[in-house]
Amino acid sequence: GVSTCICNTESTSRTRQLVFVRKGLESRADMVTRLLLLVLCSTSSAWEASPVHFPPEIEPPDDNRLVGHLKPFGHQRAPEGPVPEYDTVLHPREFWEKHVSKKLPLVFRGAIKESGAYKLWTDEYLAANYGDNLVLYEKRDEDRGHSARKMPLRDFIQKYKNRESNIYAVTLIPDDMRKDVQVLPCLLCGTFYEFLQESNLWMGFGGTRSVIHYDADNIMHCLVAGGKKDWMLIAHEHKEKLNMAGGGRFQGSGFSLHDPDRIDMHTHPEVAEVPWLWTTLLPGDCVFVPAAHLHQVRSYGRVISATVLFTPLPFFNDSGCENASFEYTDLNQVYLHWTYKKGDKVSGWWTGE
Repeated sequence: GVSTCICNTESTSRTRQLVFVRKGLESRADMVTRLLLLVLCSTSSAWEASPVHFPPEIEPPDDNRLVGHLKPFGHQRAPEGPVPEYDTVLHPREFWEKHVSKKLPLVFRGAIKESGAYKLWTDEYLAANYGDNLVLYEKRDEDRGHSARKMPLRDFIQKYKNRESNIYAVTLIPDDMRKDVQVLPCLLCGTFYEFLQESNLWMGFGGTRSVIHYDADNIMHCLVAGGKKDWMLIAHEHKEKLNMAGGGRFQGSGFSLHDPDRIDMHTHPEVAEVPWLWTTLLPGDCVFVPAAHLHQVRSYGRVISATVLFTPLPFFNDSGCENASFEYTDLNQVYLHWTYKKGDKVSGWWTGE
């Protein structure tokens, strides 16, 4: 597992990250390292630490309760292992053959470190350059029972670090911001390139968490700035054991009715039968989440992510891949079916409008 201390320096809106790997029982050196991390983090004007190791250690309860009863999702069963990782982005054909066609997630480490979003997206930069764009925002702890609202990005930035505001943004990336966001080479030819659907901005501060859910499209989710994101990923065939809503005949997405912070194992002991994979994203990393693949996410510190959604198809046509250059490409250089430019009406099924 990975334990991370996340220090947020308000004067620069940048995040210092100090990461160390936990190796079973802590040695004296491990304990000294932990103390040094805490000292270094405490020098910051504000700091937040991930409250638990991830993935969590599964410990037998002290009484007769079931393992993981009234604990967060993931405490009921140890993970099967980490999501497969790559240090370089796969060619589109290999991406299809090894992962997309088999509905297997993956992580690309450091894949977007050349992106303008990774290098530039401080709060000050975003407010000064893109502050007039409207963004949709929701409650920090997602429950799917509240409609999204909208406000200018500049106003959102002034409010989102206030814990009392309890908000995070999830919205289409405005057209004038798209030049800062890199499109990974694995999507730059063939049917991947032809069926890019939309790109979304996620922005939050402190602790945010999603419900257990799945989406209709393939997702490439890249963490471009800030702290870290802990991901749990579950294959779609296990959804019947997670008390799901939605996902009907004409619905491509669905979500679990479980409170991911408190799983009642007496009512739903079947949760312990659900296998899952895990990964922790740091800035520059990207995770591929196949369509209909369940996932639950927890974020720590200031986090900004950019996602690209592309259509799940039962085939891959590699037309154009032989002549593709795979040079750096931003979102302005590709065609997206759904976009937002300043002045457009910001609405959707999730807004109630």
